[in-house]
Amino acid sequence: MLNVALKDAIKKQHEIHQSLQHIVSKRGFHSKHDSNLLCNDGLAANESMAVAELQTCVKQMALEIDLILQTSCVANGTSVACAMEVKEHSLSGQYIEVQSTTPLRCDFQEADRMNWRLLVEANKTLVTDRYYMKRCEFTDDSFEKSYKLILDGVSGPVELHGVTLLRKCEEPHRIAYVWTSRIDSRTFGLTFREKGWIVFSCSPGGDKTQSPTVFQSCYQLFSDPPTGSTGGSCNPETDLLRESLMRSRSYKMQTDTLQAQNMMLTKFSAFRLQKAQA
Repeated sequence: MLNVALKDAIKKQHEIHQSLQHIVSKRGFHSKHDSNLLCNDGLAANESMAVAELQTCVKQMALEIDLILQTSCVANGTSVACAMEVKEHSLSGQYIEVQSTTPLRCDFQEADRMNWRLLVEANKTLVTDRYYMKRCEFTDDSFEKSYKLILDGVSGPVELHGVTLLRKCEEPHRIAYVWTSRIDSRTFGLTFREKGWIVFSCSPGGDKTQSPTVFQSCYQLFSDPPTGSTGGSCNPETDLLRESLMRSRSYKMQTDTLQAQNMMLTKFSAFRLQKAQA
């Protein structure tokens, strides 16, 4: 069964989604590259360009881990929490953010091993009629993947291409996952960007025998202005597609976050109780 706090968060999900309508007509994250990247005749070459761009982004994101955790609305780490908000960035405009925090009864290396195993398994098997994995490459501390998404458009199915890059950073007191994605639609000139931080760290205070580890995550979703648009305006069909992806990706991320929290709590709470009874 889901933790009560997580149930409440899921219940609020549908209400929160109603507040996302106004994002459709706003400017999002700015890019130095054409939004048709990945979606023209030179797909392989453009995918390489996207990976290079994401590698630069990941390096910068790794330097921002402390800042992200400090500014999190659920940063205290003393209770289970998950929140989704529409925020404003001074340069990038409006974006969606999902944050979570989960105190765990294990050391952070144990939690990391479970998270990495689940990550590998999920990305080896996830293929549906709406999602197709084209390439997925793992190392001991990273992965890259390219994939195809299908969304329903006004005139029929719309194909989008995505690339995701993840790096794992290990430090004496924590293990952090930093990942970023780029998703493009050639037909509608749309580009979406995702950023994510997942951190398992030593608890900053409290009873470390009960909750020695804090599991925190932060996900951000941005939308570039459509290619050729002025002032963020675009046609109604593009509006609908943009809204559809913003809703589906943010909903998926919050659902995945809640499931990860519940799995971690179930696994490590049960582990500690069984050990105490031995």
